[in-house]
Amino acid sequence: MADRQVLLQQLRYHNSFYLYEESCILDSIHRLKDNFPGAQFLYSMKCNPAGRVLDTVFSQGIGADAASLGEVDAAWKRGVSPDLIYFSAPARTEADLRAAWGRCVLIADSLHELEMIRRIDPCHRRAHQPRLHLCRRRGRGRQVRHRRGGPLERGSQRP
Repeated sequence: MADRQVLLQQLRYHNSFYLYEESCILDSIHRLKDNFPGAQFLYSMKCNPAGRVLDTVFSQGIGADAASLGEVDAAWKRGVSPDLIYFSAPARTEADLRAAWGRCVLIADSLHELEMIRRIDPCHRRAHQPRLHLCRRRGRGRQVRHRRGGPLERGSQRP
């Protein structure tokens, strides 16, 4: 636990502040890895982009779920492998995709984004085969999810 004097000193200068205990973050990561051996985890950077938190999380081999070019940059600058930075967000521009190209895995959220990616890499030198996840409505608003043409069983998850 943080030193009481440090907390009191911070209270003199700030009405409120966040306190993160690095050992608690590390314990949580170790529990996840112990309970799900072999799984690759992604940290949602939008939940807390604080530099020291990112340093701690990424030092444990956790990947990045990035929703903006700034988040891609933050993960990239901290040494996260491009194969472990997943960039997905609505309404990205072609400039965003070009700037992120080669530094992350781009997740196309629309056919329009697939077209932009085709313009960026017309020879498909670096593009991967897309995996499509379709949602179809059936009946009274229920969604039935399909993966690569086959139905997912209720309760199963996407890869």
